[in-house]
Amino acid sequence: MIQVLLNAGITSDKTFQKMDHASWQTVLATNLDGVFNCTKVFIDNMVTSGWGRVVNITSVIGQIGNFGQVNYAASKAGVAAFTKSLAQEVARACMYLCSADGEYITGSELKINGGLYM
Repeated sequence: MIQVLLNAGITSDKTFQKMDHASWQTVLATNLDGVFNCTKVFIDNMVTSGWGRVVNITSVIGQIGNFGQVNYAASKAGVAAFTKSLAQEVARACMYLCSADGEYITGSELKINGGLYM
């Protein structure tokens, strides 16, 4: 059984005009590159075994933005887009819902549409 739970995040708050490339790169390297690097280690075995989970936890700031957090917001929005795109490549949501593990899920709306509406 392979399960990956990723929840890493740092901030380096500055207005965009005061932000230097190092502040931008440090936040993106931790918050977004970290998700790529950790997922990359596990994904081949997950696909080969036909089973596994990748759960990425992001922030509402990736959806709404925040003053002084251009780098953080971009990194968290990137994690959300990364997760959606990866799901289009390797997800098996219907199998999960029909399995014993999915028996507790009731009354939920899941957008299972091949990624056409994300």
